[in-house]
Amino acid sequence: MNEPEITTPLTKTFQRLKELAVETGLLHAMDIVALEKLAELNQVQQQADRLDEYAPEQRALIWPFKQRYTWLHVINQYFIHRDDQTRVWRLGTELGRRRGGC
Repeated sequence: MNEPEITTPLTKTFQRLKELAVETGLLHAMDIVALEKLAELNQVQQQADRLDEYAPEQRALIWPFKQRYTWLHVINQYFIHRDDQTRVWRLGTELGRRRGGC
């Protein structure tokens, strides 16, 4: 099943970074996709946080959230956590080192 498209203020930036990763080989394209998924996860989380806990609109956000969380944490094993102070999901690993970089 395809993920619903979620745009963030960084969507165009991530697209350009993916292009640069392919062109230069200096970045892992998968790591950029992970950052993009993390931004989407935060976008969905922020939308949910603005709604009442039992609002139907919030229930509709469960599936897009789970898809991104599962892609990041379960399938691709990126360590993510939610910062208690800022309430923002963060990546808890150094991307390059996870893939055997310097």
